[in-house]
Amino acid sequence: MTKTRDPVPDRHHGMRRVLAALTIAAIAATGAAGCGGGGDEPAPAGASSLVSAESLAASSASGGGTEAAGDPGAVPGGFEQQVLDAVNAARASARRCGDTAYAPAPSVQWSDSLAQAARGHSEYLQANNVVSHSGASGSSPGDRVSATGYDWSRVGENIAAGFADIDSAIAAWLESPGHCANLMKSDYADIGLAVQPGTGANQFSSYWTMVLAAAR
Repeated sequence: MTKTRDPVPDRHHGMRRVLAALTIAAIAATGAAGCGGGGDEPAPAGASSLVSAESLAASSASGGGTEAAGDPGAVPGGFEQQVLDAVNAARASARRCGDTAYAPAPSVQWSDSLAQAARGHSEYLQANNVVSHSGASGSSPGDRVSATGYDWSRVGENIAAGFADIDSAIAAWLESPGHCANLMKSDYADIGLAVQPGTGANQFSSYWTMVLAAAR
């Protein structure tokens, strides 16, 4: 497996921004993995309002809003709704991700379990000053999602570092074929996202993790 990173000049902080994408498809009792990155497709028109990484982190850590019984399908609050608005606006439009054309995809819904997996990984990335799909104790995205109790058939993870808001992170993912493909795959039904601000000791100003999945 090869992880692909796409460095981009960071206009906000004078650092560099990094992306990485990973998809895992469960096949019987084993998993097949593939990664992707790079790209030159424009971001779609329309996205969520700008919110700082620090505000997003505080909102995601506190749950962001009222939760419904059961998961996925929790009632989205402010943070969750901004993520859903941006992602579902992107999925609503046909687009090319590199050489692959994608038709409009159904909307995804918020999953507290996937958000929990995303939050733990963003915290790990920040604490260890790394940008990697490998997490605590060598965990994979599938491991982290399974640990929340979400019984998945397919998992995709997009990570990024150095972005200041939802709009810029999602726009950059859409410009990179591997990340764009994760966002546009029609078989994903659920999503969770978390961002952890960096400190003066970190290479990047923020650490983002988006997890998309389909339940069995």
